[in-house]
Formats: sequence, C-alpha cells, structure tokens
Amino acid sequence: MAQKAATVAISLATVGAFGIMTAPSASAATGYNGACGSGYKVVNELTDRLTRYYLTYNSSNGTNCVVAVYQNIGPKPVEMVATIIVNHVQKADMGPYSSYAGPVYLKGAGFCVTWGGRVTYSNGETISTGASNTNCG
Repeated sequence: MAQKAATVAISLATVGAFGIMTAPSASAATGYNGACGSGYKVVNELTDRLTRYYLTYNSSNGTNCVVAVYQNIGPKPVEMVATIIVNHVQKADMGPYSSYAGPVYLKGAGFCVTWGGRVTYSNGETISTGASNTNCG
C-alpha cells in the first residue's frame, strides 16, 4: 500500500511527552516493514501495545531512520506520528495513516538519538512512546 508521507518539523511539545515504553511482544502480528530502504538495519525498537516503533541505522551514510508500524490488533489508528531528534534537530512524519508513519531520516553519526512517536486510535485513546538519548555513537 503506497503511503503519501510529508515530513514536517514539529516541536516535542506537539508530539507530547513520551509515555511508558515496553519490550516488544513476541506475539505481535507485524514486523519491521522495510520502509527506510536498503542498507538500514533495525538497531532498536519499542512498542505501545498496538504499534511498534523501529529505529534503524545505515552505517554507510551515518543516517538514522524511524518508522511507526501498526500491529493489526485492537482499535485502528486514525493518526500516526513518527519522530526523531538528533543534535537538537527534530523531524517527524504525521498524518491520517492507518498502517505506518515514516520513514523519518536524520544524520546521526557521533550523536545520541531521541525517537518514538504518537498514535491516536479509533477508540479515542492516544499513546505516546519514545526513548531519549539512545544508540549513541
């Protein structure tokens, strides 16, 4: 399914405070979708019960990429946000997506990464998930 993605710069206040993060569930229905492209390897992941967030890295060009992927369980998303911050620069992809948000790219060699996102589900629940200053180097 093609997704029209518009990368926008938004403030961390718009994304909201990151919520509690949990380890990915072994029973999750959907894995990393390869949206960041070739050369990107998953280096970290988070989940909020219904959506999994992937941080990927391309060592050949020093670029990080974040994707939020709905796990096809529970209420459907009505809005999804994937966000990344490296060296005080923030980028995000936000829209009325029902399967994934992103990819969002930022160069990051030599820096720590703050990343995650937010999803609003069809039942009205909004969950923010993220990690601060990970995958340094």
